[in-house]
Amino acid sequence: MQEAFDLIINGNGIFGLSLACGLYASGLRIAIITSKKSEEVSQLSQKDLKIFIINNASKLLLQHLHIWESFSAKQINSFRKVIISEQDGFGRVHFDYSKSIDQDFGYIIEYTLLQKVLLERVEKLENVQLIISNPLHQVSWEKDKVFIKLNDNRKLQAKLIIAADDMCSWIRTSAGIPMIFRNYQHHTMTAIVHTELPHKGIIRQIFYDDGILTFLPLKDSYLSFIIWSLPAIMAYKYLEKSINIFNVLLSRRADLILGLCKLQEDKRQVFLFTGCYARNFATHRLILLGDAAHTIYSPVGHNVNIGFMDVAMALEKLHCLQNEGKDIGHYPYWQFHSYNRKCNAILMLKEMQWFYELFIHQHPTKRCLRHIGLWLGNNFPEIKLHFIRKIMGFQKPSPWLVKGKIF
Repeated sequence: MQEAFDLIINGNGIFGLSLACGLYASGLRIAIITSKKSEEVSQLSQKDLKIFIINNASKLLLQHLHIWESFSAKQINSFRKVIISEQDGFGRVHFDYSKSIDQDFGYIIEYTLLQKVLLERVEKLENVQLIISNPLHQVSWEKDKVFIKLNDNRKLQAKLIIAADDMCSWIRTSAGIPMIFRNYQHHTMTAIVHTELPHKGIIRQIFYDDGILTFLPLKDSYLSFIIWSLPAIMAYKYLEKSINIFNVLLSRRADLILGLCKLQEDKRQVFLFTGCYARNFATHRLILLGDAAHTIYSPVGHNVNIGFMDVAMALEKLHCLQNEGKDIGHYPYWQFHSYNRKCNAILMLKEMQWFYELFIHQHPTKRCLRHIGLWLGNNFPEIKLHFIRKIMGFQKPSPWLVKGKIF
């Protein structure tokens, strides 16, 4: 016997869960295939720490989903100042957002905390059914339905399936949609460090010839989350260093701007710094969302904010199709959405490519251009605001988010 749904979301990531939360009053019957409950996510957060920046557009979406108010002041750290500098040059940009507009520039939040709050919200929705399952066994697309078989032989059917799992999406692979990769020849190391001097709520980003070191301020004035982009050989070399030696190397790379840096706990992690996007973001009765559609690793988490805008546009389209009584899985209705989101992801990848070619390079001409660019960025307010927004990965929100309602 098959269980029938309007929409099946594969994956318990923040984008698929956000989409489900946004469809709570749509009348659609939704199934989310996940491998974890909210309690298990809480346990995972103790082992796998991911911290990123969300912009005001993403905040508007989370407010619309009634998620933002679930966070306490202790769980989110807002910031208004950014300092970008070169280690061996005169280039420097000091940006104080409080002098430009009366709102926070962005928010620093833990990934698993957001995932846990979204899961708890989804578990309370009457039109959403959580299906705890191991990886899917089989999927087939028919003219007007999608059929899924789980590893326990349960069978599901729906009008549309959303692939919202990860870069190695099983659903996307089954649909025969390839990924296009861009390798930046770098790895990223993350850790939490205790600094001798208080961070004062300032994001600090230091460029040198072969890497970028970013300090994201946490609630504790002496704790920062570091995101260190460096060549693969150096990343694994630093990973193997003893804690004391690593502390010295990190402090030197940071030019002691925060005094001596010490690992809070030895939870250093290394990730491949790469970028990729799917050849198509939609096909017959299938929509790709978030990491399943694109992965853009960056020092401050550009992929998260792009993913939330994927969700915002998908919500608008689903509500529109449902209200008009149209088939939500009919591919022609999703062609413009696919084109729009793919262009957005490619543009961000191109900007990241330009950014790394200019800022992580020892060529004298590029170093000179970098010095001049940072000087111009620091001395001309309009250029400075544009420059900071690009580096932080900030985007304009969907029009309906600004209005506060889809219709």
